[in-house]
Amino acid sequence: NFTFNVTEALNAVDTVTFTFNGTVRTASLIGGRYNATFGPLAAGTYYYNWTANDTLGNTNTTATFTYVVNQAAGVLNLTLNGTQANFTVVAGGIINITANLTNGTGTIELFRDGTLINSGASPLSNLTTFNDVGIFNITTRYNQTQNFTGTTTTHFVTVPAVSDLTSPAV
Repeated sequence: NFTFNVTEALNAVDTVTFTFNGTVRTASLIGGRYNATFGPLAAGTYYYNWTANDTLGNTNTTATFTYVVNQAAGVLNLTLNGTQANFTVVAGGIINITANLTNGTGTIELFRDGTLINSGASPLSNLTTFNDVGIFNITTRYNQTQNFTGTTTTHFVTVPAVSDLTSPAV
């Protein structure tokens, strides 16, 4: 929740209202301050002002102010067999690919060379067999939401060519 407050110095106010993005709320007097508490608020730009009324019917309204709630950064980590780094495996090896969204809410995705291999809630895992020799791009993606920025994390899996060390039979 968010709390907005204003102090009235003359002690002659009867009621105080708080207008936030067009919604009028009656502020409560606590410890010499008028407070308006509500929320949660999504990331965005909001506009507010205060209006005070005294017992004689006089009214005063502040200028309109701006309040901005910024998006938080989405944070992902990607592990290959428990390691947050590139990984090498022999042909036919299986790797546990795990993505974990540590800051954010919603769906994350796992890709192998640009092809979606899994999506869903965090944590997200996929056991993948690497049969072919090559270097493979493993990426996890979290798409931007109203409250969190999107992000991606990438590691590479290398499957090296193995020389034939067997002596020829004669």
